[in-house]
Amino acid sequence: RALLDTLGEGIVACDASGVLTLFNRATRELHGLPQQPILAEEWAEHYDLFLPDGKTHLTTEEIPLQRALHGETVENVEMMIVPKQGRPRILLASGRPIVDERGEKLGAVVALHDISERKLLEDQFRQAQKMEALGRLAGGIAHDFNNLLTSILSYSALVQRAVPVGSSMDHDIQEVTKAGDRATMLTRQLLAFSRKQPVEPKVLDLNAVVADVDRMVGRLIGKDIELVTLFEPQLGRIKADAGQLDQVLMNLVVNARDAMPNGGRITIETRNVELDEAYARQRVDVVPGPYVLLSVTDTGSGIDPKKISRIFEPFYTTKEEGKGTGLGLSTVYGIVRQSGGHIVPESTLGVGTTFRIYFPHTAAREVDELFGSDELRGGGVETVLLVEDDDAVRFLAERILTQSGYVVLQAENADAALTLAKGFAGAIHLLLTDAVLPGLSGARLTDELRVLRPELPVLLMSGYTEDFFSEAGEKKEMAAFLQKPFSPDSLNHAVREVLDKSV
Repeated sequence: RALLDTLGEGIVACDASGVLTLFNRATRELHGLPQQPILAEEWAEHYDLFLPDGKTHLTTEEIPLQRALHGETVENVEMMIVPKQGRPRILLASGRPIVDERGEKLGAVVALHDISERKLLEDQFRQAQKMEALGRLAGGIAHDFNNLLTSILSYSALVQRAVPVGSSMDHDIQEVTKAGDRATMLTRQLLAFSRKQPVEPKVLDLNAVVADVDRMVGRLIGKDIELVTLFEPQLGRIKADAGQLDQVLMNLVVNARDAMPNGGRITIETRNVELDEAYARQRVDVVPGPYVLLSVTDTGSGIDPKKISRIFEPFYTTKEEGKGTGLGLSTVYGIVRQSGGHIVPESTLGVGTTFRIYFPHTAAREVDELFGSDELRGGGVETVLLVEDDDAVRFLAERILTQSGYVVLQAENADAALTLAKGFAGAIHLLLTDAVLPGLSGARLTDELRVLRPELPVLLMSGYTEDFFSEAGEKKEMAAFLQKPFSPDSLNHAVREVLDKSV
C-alpha cells in the first residue's frame, strides 16, 4: 500500500464480489475521497462518471472496473470524473481481471491516468489550427477582394474627376465610393484577423495609448456607463502598431457597451506581469517571460460558456441578428497574435466579462514618434517599372501614372520584369511591384533587379504583407509599402515620396 501511494496514477482493485479492497492516494485525490477508509457503497456518493463529453453518464456496466471484473481487458478508455468536492478531471483507464492459476476470478484492478492537462493542450492546439486555417482563408479572400476594390475605388475617382460637381452622376459616384470604403474596412478586419494586415510596429507606452482612446470613447458608451482606468505607473514598453491597438480597445469597449444596455461599468487596466513555466505549459502559444497586461472588464450580461470558445471566429457573433458583423473580436484576435501576444477571455453569465491581453515586454525604454511629415507631392517624369499579375490593377496603375507624367514599363510577372529591365537601355527610376507574385515574390524580384541596378528604389504594394516581410526582413531596409486598395492620389503620393527620398 505504501508503494502504491507513491504512484501518480490511481490504482483501484476489487474482489470477486465487486467490493473495493484497495485504492491508493492518487485515486482518493482524483475522486475527491476522504483520507480515511471508505465503504464501497459510500464511494460512489462522492463523484459522478461521464463519457469524455461530460454530459453522458456511464452506466454501471460501462465503468472500467466493472468491465474488468466481468473478464474484459480494458485499454485506454477515456472518461470524465466529476467529484462532489473538487474540479472535473479526464482520466484514461486501463484494467484487467485478476485470476488465480486455475483461472478462477479473484477480482479486478484498474489504473487511472489523469490526462486533463494533455486534453486541454490538445483542445487548444486544435482550436489554434482551426483559427490558423480560417485566417489563411480570410487573408486569401481579402487579398483578392482588395484587388477588386482597387479597381472599383480608383476608377470611381477617375470618373468623378470628369463629371460636374453636384450633378446626379457625381452623387451616384460618391455612393459607390462610400460602399467601396465600407468594403475596404471589412477587408481590413479580415486581414487583421488573418494577421496579414500591414503594420508599423513601434515602441509604445500602453498607458498613453489607452489614455488617448479614453478621451474618444465617451461618445460611444453613453452617460449610463462608468469608465474606469487603472494604470500601473512604471509600465513596461511594448512593440506594436498604435492604430491597431486603437482598434483593439475600441472593439472591446463597444462590445462591453452592448453587453450593458441598462448601464454598468467598464474597467480598463494595465499591469506588468511575469508569466511562468506553469502558465506557459497550459497554453500552446505562450513563452514564459515578462509581459504587459491590458485587461478590459465589463459588468454586463456575460457570455454563454458553450459559446466562448468560438467568439474569435470570423462572422460568429453572440449578438442578436442585425447587430454587429461578427468581425470585431476576430479583428482583436488577429491584431493581438500579429503583435506577438495572446488573449484570454473569462466570463460569467449575469456577472460580466474580462478580456486579458498579454503583450511581450520589450527592453527598449524610449517611445517612438508616431507620426512623420505629411508633405507629399504628385506627378513626375521618371520611368517606373510596374509589376502586377492582376490585369485590372496593372492597367489601372499604368493609366494613373501615365496621366501623371511618368513613363511606365508594364510586366505581369517577375520573369517579364527581369527581361524588361535587361533589355531597357534607359534609366529605371522606381520598381513598383506587388508583394505576392506567381514565381518570384516581390522581395525576390527586388534582389534580382538590384544585381542589375543596385540603387533601384522599390515600392511594394499588397493587400497583406506577411509573405513579403517573412522573406525580406525589416521593411525599412527593403522597400516602401503601399497598401491596397489604393486611390489615384495615394498611388501618386507614394510613388512621388519614394522618388524624392532616392534623390
